[in-house]
Amino acid sequence: MAQTRGRLRALAGAGSLCFTAACQMNLQSARSARTDEWVETQTPHFTVASDLPEMTAREIARNMEEMRAALIEAAWTGAHDPPRGRTDVVVFRTPGEFDRYSGRSAQLDGIALSRVGFRRLLSFSPGSGNRIPVVVTHEMAHDLSQWFLPIQPTWFAEGMATYLETTKYDAATHTAMMGDASESHLQSIARNGGFTSAVKLFAAQGAIDLDPRVSFSFYSSAWLLLCYLMNAEPDRFGEFQTRLAHLQDWQRAWDASFPGVTPERLDQRVLAYLKDGGKFTMFKTPVSVELFEPKVRPLSSAEMHGVLAWLTLSGDRELADREAAEALRLDPNELRALVVRFSMLGDSAEHVRLDLA
Repeated sequence: MAQTRGRLRALAGAGSLCFTAACQMNLQSARSARTDEWVETQTPHFTVASDLPEMTAREIARNMEEMRAALIEAAWTGAHDPPRGRTDVVVFRTPGEFDRYSGRSAQLDGIALSRVGFRRLLSFSPGSGNRIPVVVTHEMAHDLSQWFLPIQPTWFAEGMATYLETTKYDAATHTAMMGDASESHLQSIARNGGFTSAVKLFAAQGAIDLDPRVSFSFYSSAWLLLCYLMNAEPDRFGEFQTRLAHLQDWQRAWDASFPGVTPERLDQRVLAYLKDGGKFTMFKTPVSVELFEPKVRPLSSAEMHGVLAWLTLSGDRELADREAAEALRLDPNELRALVVRFSMLGDSAEHVRLDLA
């Protein structure tokens, strides 16, 4: 197994993270979705609902398990307490169906939704290659990182997830590769006026801006900062993460791990690192994927509409209501549809909400 100076330490903890985006959705009839081709594939860590053919849905579910294992092995080697539970996933056969029901534009390949009291929800369309989009790997990295480090500043959370989204898994050799340079983020830094100052990165409370170019510039700069810390300051960066794992305030952890390194001095070092061509150390590590047999079952028409209603709730509420209505017409006890109906009722309908509960 190849070793690198920039390897993450094995840390343990617990937590969760919320990341959402929003765009327009085209209004279409709830009855337009296919009603007899949806299957649910359950693996140790994912429950995947999809209109893909069963064998393809199985492949996608297995790919997600492999990527999850690759991320843990590459970034948190030796972790004794990886996160438990499952993530819900909705995978669409075509990008058009994903765009319509997720409420996102064609510019996004996938989304992640977090709702208080419910499991995380990922959704995407794999496209012609049946591959997991980079954004889904990014969100899986968020979930794992937040579990191991419950307290994270925004710059660290987004920089780490962006760094880890380049992880590749080779099923033929059962190995993972991590640490490759990202051409898209390097180009973004060159195109958008250079590295966002550490002062702005450290002060950020969120990565999403109304201008998508500003958001992408933030991600690119946070990624570059992580690359610098991983490759040029591995020992002190490791100490910083250890302090975070012990729930120390991140600014105190920074001052203790990087004494005298002010944001201005950090800017100088990152820019010098970039000007010198950067150092993007890659390494390969074996990955052990848990043996499992996916549990596959067909979804009823009511369940399919319930899945779509639950996904659509964060986008177009009118479409979500229509999907829920159709699900409940077919099965008055369809659980997702009941939850959607409950969520859409205001406080003034308390007696109805109590009946639904």
